[in-house]
Amino acid sequence: MRPLAPWLRWWLRDPAEAGAFRLAAVYMRRDKDVRHRLYPSLAMVIVFPLYFLFSSRASHGESVFYVYMCLWMLATLPLSTTETLRLSQDWQAADLFYYAPLEGHGPLFHGVRKAALYYATLPCAVLLMVMLALVAPDPVATFRNAIPMLILLPSFSLRGGMSREYLPLARPPRTGEQSRGTQGPILLMMFLLPFFMGAIYLLIRAIGYWPLLAIEVPLTILIHRMILRSMRRARPICAD
Repeated sequence: MRPLAPWLRWWLRDPAEAGAFRLAAVYMRRDKDVRHRLYPSLAMVIVFPLYFLFSSRASHGESVFYVYMCLWMLATLPLSTTETLRLSQDWQAADLFYYAPLEGHGPLFHGVRKAALYYATLPCAVLLMVMLALVAPDPVATFRNAIPMLILLPSFSLRGGMSREYLPLARPPRTGEQSRGTQGPILLMMFLLPFFMGAIYLLIRAIGYWPLLAIEVPLTILIHRMILRSMRRARPICAD
């Protein structure tokens, strides 16, 4: 097995995280069942930019709406990917996690989450930004509008491991199983999207763009670390 790139070794300093990252990456690339459930989620990210591309020239207000709608689809991608990687035809092999010397499921979740960010979300984000730059009336304004939401994306990716135990590839794929795992959190994010959009718009109007980033970045880092600290106290892995 090839060694990880230097930036990935820095990002995956926990051996359990690195192992879960490698496992998720292999299944995302080589397992036909996982790919068939994952690719529709990836395709959804580019639906709205394609619609924007083939629709009539939008006004500035409409372009801002499309940018945030695309970013919402991007923000749901880590959650849908980690939920996809809960399921596997080889689910019996996940018994290994119950005997491994792990304090909890946190490192396994973070390894899979980082694989979802690195191999699915990051390429889709780059593609999305290129497409939006091509179709938006004002590409500079498009990037400016996207940055405040992109800053929040790593914290949104924690949602899949906050409420219940996460074991990768540990459940047999059944009809509706993946939808049940993602429906509630994605609906919650759908309701939160207008709040974030409105809050970002009002704050930019009130205090300016750069002061908003100066407040948002440290506040997001603080909240992100608090969530990570609470997840480290997660219960040990227990057999069903």
